[in-house]
Amino acid sequence: MTNNRQRCTYEQCIVLPMDTCLQLLRALKTRYQAAIKTDKTQILEEFILVSGHHHKSAIRLLNGTVTNGSQQRRSAPTRSDYGAAVQQALLVL
Repeated sequence: MTNNRQRCTYEQCIVLPMDTCLQLLRALKTRYQAAIKTDKTQILEEFILVSGHHHKSAIRLLNGTVTNGSQQRRSAPTRSDYGAAVQQALLVL
């Protein structure tokens, strides 16, 4: 099986600003996930050319869950390994 895909050089790729790339990604995800294989290939190649992402990275992004963009990562709560007496002693130092 031969690979007919052509790799774009950096000069050929249209690298979009991050917010524009995310808007494009949101618009393409649903279409990509519902498409048949030949259409998926075309959508993927166009997304790679426009966004500048690598092939596997673009596949992961397009196969991810469709979100409205308002989700944010939650940071882990800070925890204290020291008791109140030790913390007070450290503040004095």
